[in-house]
Amino acid sequence: MKKRLSISISILLCVFPFLSQAQQTLPSGTVIRVLNCSINDGYTYEEVRDRARALEQDENAPDLITMRRPIYTTAEFQQNWDIQLVAYYPSYAELMRRRVARGNQGGRLPISC
Repeated sequence: MKKRLSISISILLCVFPFLSQAQQTLPSGTVIRVLNCSINDGYTYEEVRDRARALEQDENAPDLITMRRPIYTTAEFQQNWDIQLVAYYPSYAELMRRRVARGNQGGRLPISC
């Protein structure tokens, strides 16, 4: 009985880390574009975030866009940048097609990248 319990616990301890993974994996071939940006004077992170959430997405937009405020960074990053924008595209070809189709519209947010 004790041997069976020991084996069950061992299997559970080996399998549990795989079941507790919280991050989703991205599909194969996903291209990630990362931009370091500064928030323009007179604006706060919350204002930029709210404006970004209100933007309309079109067919040339990335599949997913996230805005990050790094917590643990280098002093150089903190001096030069406030946030990171991360855009996800299904492939490099799609990234190029969508970026070219959008043209140089300029930013719709009060940030400089």
